[in-house]
Amino acid sequence: MCADALQLPFHDRSFDFIFSSLCLQWVHPLPDALHEIRRVLSPNGLFAFSSFGPDTLTELRDAYAGIGETPPVSPFAAIQQIGDALQGAGFRNSVLDRELYTMHYPDLRALMLELQAIGATDARPQRPRGLAGKNRWRALNAAYPIRDGRIASSWEVISAMAFRPERDPEYREDGIVASIDASQIPRRTRS
Repeated sequence: MCADALQLPFHDRSFDFIFSSLCLQWVHPLPDALHEIRRVLSPNGLFAFSSFGPDTLTELRDAYAGIGETPPVSPFAAIQQIGDALQGAGFRNSVLDRELYTMHYPDLRALMLELQAIGATDARPQRPRGLAGKNRWRALNAAYPIRDGRIASSWEVISAMAFRPERDPEYREDGIVASIDASQIPRRTRS
């Protein structure tokens, strides 16, 4: 089924397991998507996914910056932001990991064709529209580092898994899940 990740067409608590591979980096805002995924996940259900991190396409970003342009690359959430968003969406027992891969291409055109083939587009609403033009393309080619006749491209892949708890927390009217009276916490004394 093809659906909007921010409005999944499924009943609450419909799935025991949800898996997403390299999709969530294109969905903004991420916390809203995680709340929606949690909504359709059953209690004790597992959510596993992978996403690109901010160290993805650093060479391409640097090349655009080198010609004085904003890179047409979506901002990707860091592993800490993903962990915080999972926690904020009510997931528990999350485990996150990151791997950095380097891919090599014969030239910039080959990299751009690969990005197009995987559907990697700039998802920012304020992105510039239109084609690059020959002068801009030449400048970008000149700014992109070449080593041993090839170009490199970094890809940070963040993998995560988390569970929906068996019971949802009970929220008070003011939105607070729990409050702790600090005076009731015993203090350790040094001897």
